Formats: sequence, structure tokens, C-alpha cells
Amino acid sequence: GPSDPKAYSSFTMMMLWFIYIALSVWSLSTDVQDLSTQMIAISMAIPGLAVSLLFFMLLLQALKVSKKFIGEEGFWGVVVSACIIGGGVLIFFFF
Repeated sequence: GPSDPKAYSSFTMMMLWFIYIALSVWSLSTDVQDLSTQMIAISMAIPGLAVSLLFFMLLLQALKVSKKFIGEEGFWGVVVSACIIGGGVLIFFFF
């Protein structure tokens, strides 16, 4: 089949696994027994999954376009520069 749906589903499964691990660690470390608090934590994780999947979809399409127009040799330069610029933006927003 096409590679895009395969990439999207594997990314979704990987993110669901990370969310499961994060919620399990949170549940064990805080020892929360209240069902409403647990449901709030789960409901906060679902939009995070949707946003990360949207970001992954946009990144995948941008990489495909850059690979198509630049070629294989210039493609990796674009990836490295995007990582450097993205890292700078993240540092700017967090600090």
C-alpha cells in the first residue's frame, strides 16, 4: 500500500505507547485513585496526540516536497537546517 498511511499509523501507535507509559508512570508516582482526575489526564493526552500527529503529517509532507525539488544530496542539508532552526525556536519559546 501507500507509504503515507503506513507512516501515520506507525507514528500513532508509537505515540499511543508513549502516552500509555507516561500515564502509567504518572499514576504510580502520584498514587491517584480518583477516577475523575485520571479521566482528566487521559482527556488531556488525546489532544496532544492529535497535535503531534498533525505536526508529523506536515513534517512528512515538507520533507517529501524538499526531497522532490532539491534532490537526495541537498535533502539532508534541509533536514539538518530544519532541525537547527526548530531547536532554536523551541529554546526561544521555552526560555
